[in-house]
Amino acid sequence: MPETIFGYDYVTKAYSEKSIDSARKIVEHMQSIYPVATSDQIKKIIGVPVERKTGKNGSVVSK
Repeated sequence: MPETIFGYDYVTKAYSEKSIDSARKIVEHMQSIYPVATSDQIKKIIGVPVERKTGKNGSVVSK
């Protein structure tokens, strides 16, 4: 259990964190480990929706 390894207070202080902030931290950490991976690739792996650009008519624009 993480609490055993890192300590109860360290682990539970993240409980009040917003999920978007946690996701941002995970993406940043993964990019430090795998610098060739893009943010969108990492977001897909961890299950965070990837923002897509849309055109004037609402269609998805290729990157």
